[in-house]
Amino acid sequence: LAGIGVVSNGDMQWLSVSGLGTVANRSMRGVNLAGLGVVANGDMQGINFSGLGTVADGTLWGLSLGGLAVVGNGSVRGISAAGLAVVSNGDVTGVALGGLAVVGNGAVRGISAAGLAVVANGRLTGLAVGGLAVVGDEGLVGVAIGGVHVEGRWIHGLAISPIRTRTWEMRGVSIAGYNRMKGDQFGLAIGLYNYAKRLHGVQLGLINNARNNKGLLRVLPIINVHLH
Repeated sequence: LAGIGVVSNGDMQWLSVSGLGTVANRSMRGVNLAGLGVVANGDMQGINFSGLGTVADGTLWGLSLGGLAVVGNGSVRGISAAGLAVVSNGDVTGVALGGLAVVGNGAVRGISAAGLAVVANGRLTGLAVGGLAVVGDEGLVGVAIGGVHVEGRWIHGLAISPIRTRTWEMRGVSIAGYNRMKGDQFGLAIGLYNYAKRLHGVQLGLINNARNNKGLLRVLPIINVHLH
């Protein structure tokens, strides 16, 4: 316990509490609390809480809370919540809640929610809710709900967005103002304007554009179908 800081040049274990910062030059395990920052130059495991930032240069495991940010330069695993952002240079696995954003430079797996965006540079799997957008660069599997936009190279599951859903392959159900399937759509699209380069299912909306249908059947109001 310390009024200002608890610092270890090696590993830190058990219970550490400080008014300002709790810092380990190597790994940190146990319960670690600080008014400003909890920082480990290696891995961090256990229960970690800070008023500003909880940061691990390695992997972050367990329950991690940060008034502003939770950051893992490796992976972030477990339950993580931050006033601004939960960020991992690797994967985010478990439950991740960010006031503005949840970002994984690798995959994002589990339940993730953010006021602005949930973003995975890899695959996004599970339930993801973003106030503005949900984006899985590699693809989305599960349920994705974006206030403005949902996007992935492919989407398998349920995508909901009042404005737009965009993907190169959709397998499942997409509900959006504008559904843009730049490749194949397998399943159901519901929206004001639905576009599929290759439809293998049903479109329901004001205007339904299935580019692999022929002639007058290519663009239809209310419903369009191609089941081959």
